[in-house]
Amino acid sequence: MKISPCFALLALILSGCVFKGATPKLVPSEPKEPTAYEWPEAALNAQHADGTFVAAITEMQEDWQYDDPCGILATALNRCVATITYRVKLENGTANRYVYAFAHPYAEFGLHVGERAVYLWHRLPVYKYAKCKAQQAMTSAYCDYDILDTFESDYDVLPVADSARVADLRGTK
Repeated sequence: MKISPCFALLALILSGCVFKGATPKLVPSEPKEPTAYEWPEAALNAQHADGTFVAAITEMQEDWQYDDPCGILATALNRCVATITYRVKLENGTANRYVYAFAHPYAEFGLHVGERAVYLWHRLPVYKYAKCKAQQAMTSAYCDYDILDTFESDYDVLPVADSARVADLRGTK
């Protein structure tokens, strides 16, 4: 039995309508004070961060260039283990900085526009996964990446009240 190209195209379009894409649930949440048990890990994170900034988020955009895309079957079966990338603009009135955040497609994502906090970032290599996967389907060539300022953990977003404590920790580096 031969399937007509029109039927195949229609099936592909309908599958896009039926299957919900894998995207994180945006649930705005304010930064949480680490518990006494969590502070040693948060302190170590602050000491190893490449930078810190007391600011507010003024803009958040998805950045597909660094997303790790899922295939149609993984998305349809809710088994996508990729990442969704957000470019977050931080401003404090006199300066601004862009930091990248990565979210699991089925997780909750708590950053939101207007959130004011102490932000820490880490300079890391970030691969252009979509381009890389397409390229490696044809050849085993090198995977392109950029060095970006990124959020690495929940301890990279702390309450503004912790700014003095973070500054002390960064001074003891």
